[in-house]
Amino acid sequence: MGQWIAFAALAALAICPGESFAADKMGNQASWVERYGVVTAGENPLAGRAATVFGKVMSAADKNGSRFPRFSVIKDDSINAFAIEDGTVILTRGALELCYRGVPAETGDAHLAFILGHELAHLANDDFWHRSAYFAVKEFARDSDAANYLIGVLKGTTDLTNTNKAREVARKKELQADSSGIFYMMMAGYDPGTIVGPGGVNFIEDWTYRITGRIAYEDKDHPSSRDRGEFVRSRLASVADDLSFFRFGVRLFQSGRYEEALLLLETFRQKYPGREVFNDIGLCHYMLAVRMLLRSDDPRALRVRLSTVIDSETNASRIRTRGGGAKSSLDEGMFLERIRHAVEYFKMASDKDPYYVPAQVNLASAYILTGEYPNAMAAANKAIKLSPGSMGAMNNKAVALYLFGKDSEFDTGGQAVSLLESVPGNEALYNRAIILAESGKEAAAREAMKAFLEVENEGPYAVLVSGKLGVSPPPSRASGKRPTMETAPPIPLGMISASTREKLRATRRKNFEIGMLRGTIYESERFRVLEINDLVEIVESDIEKPEDPAEFIRKYGPPGRIDETAGGNTFVYSRFAADMTGGKVTRLVFFAR
Repeated sequence: MGQWIAFAALAALAICPGESFAADKMGNQASWVERYGVVTAGENPLAGRAATVFGKVMSAADKNGSRFPRFSVIKDDSINAFAIEDGTVILTRGALELCYRGVPAETGDAHLAFILGHELAHLANDDFWHRSAYFAVKEFARDSDAANYLIGVLKGTTDLTNTNKAREVARKKELQADSSGIFYMMMAGYDPGTIVGPGGVNFIEDWTYRITGRIAYEDKDHPSSRDRGEFVRSRLASVADDLSFFRFGVRLFQSGRYEEALLLLETFRQKYPGREVFNDIGLCHYMLAVRMLLRSDDPRALRVRLSTVIDSETNASRIRTRGGGAKSSLDEGMFLERIRHAVEYFKMASDKDPYYVPAQVNLASAYILTGEYPNAMAAANKAIKLSPGSMGAMNNKAVALYLFGKDSEFDTGGQAVSLLESVPGNEALYNRAIILAESGKEAAAREAMKAFLEVENEGPYAVLVSGKLGVSPPPSRASGKRPTMETAPPIPLGMISASTREKLRATRRKNFEIGMLRGTIYESERFRVLEINDLVEIVESDIEKPEDPAEFIRKYGPPGRIDETAGGNTFVYSRFAADMTGGKVTRLVFFAR
């Protein structure tokens, strides 16, 4: 709740008949704990659950350097939540129980996440600054005239008084905290539809109706709970309107257009700085660094094969490019700058959510490229601890272990190969073959290389392995010799014709101009289209009846490779890709080539 409301509520909580509670103690966690006592997880399991929710939301929230957030549930049955000046968010037992009353536990978590996000926003916005300054001036100013002037300024520009101006300031703080709170809970993985959703859902209204000090919300100069709900809905709608930037930023990444992908992803980040966005921006920088290696024939480019995971709210896929372009010498400084940016963004993604596996997998890959093998192993181990089945994490751990041994003159090749034997996927097969070859185990290496070519027969890795075996690469399984696609994109790729314009006429459209990138995004219930400079570059089409993967491969032939994604796997062919989620092929993506 806002500062003006908060202190009205504090008074209601803290002052009993015949008692007083010093104002200077209101901003201290210890005083609240001493007065009321803390609800422990042993006494109430919801308290333990609340601590977990707070940890997730706190990780996603912005931080103010002067206050590190803490959390306490106090033994008071009134319904309230507030942030105090030392950085503590106080929740009453009554408020905690209200969040979970009559709803599934997951919905209760989401209710609580919004409340905590709201209070954390007050801390991040430093909404206590004016109050702290006010009391500092009153207590320490030596010149009475100057003190009176400063106090007047503070009273005139803040919510310290009960004037209309103060209420306007309080109203703005409340709306800002609502806006940030809903995004913090989303970034932490909770459903905003439980707060303001279809069917007139408005948890804000229910909360403010019951909360201690609710009279403040009914003041004509303060935002009503209905107004606050509509404001949050409008903010969510604004983000949803820009979600297509994120979606097609991911798809541009998949087609190897990393600079353009960065423009769209950075634009979306301004609206929603979530973990997925940071992760994917980091991957763009990472792949630009890898492209530099490929174009310079640097031995690091293909020596080992690292796992990366792109994330998308649409469970989108990751499609690697083959490099390309004229060969050039490597600018080590530019390469390291790109990797440094990648590491920074992966760390920011992890800071938003310490349980987020893709950021750790990608961080391990970036550290391997810079030769920081202990850091790479630490990141991979963290990912494995969070997700024991992560193929990417196991692959990167084996590679980092092997290279660390080579760098330190220890023989870790056997351990690395043993790890890779338990990891499915093309990356692990390739790395196993390379490590066996570098370890002098030629017979085993040749068998491993043949096994790799059986599952991946095109691209730079297949060319390199074929060269080591002294054979020509097998015919591409996705070159057109296999069954052709029976399903054409709903909108033709390439130059937009009059008939294409007619097909797009009934779609929702969003024009954009970001730097030198100019285009339009078209969306319907069935498909989504990215047009850049009057060319249809990408068409994404949902499959009406999701298909069994085995049946899909029977119809279209084996894919050139299968890539791991955050939401599942992707079958990659030469001119299209198929997203697989929940064990079914759910979406086709067509790229202009």
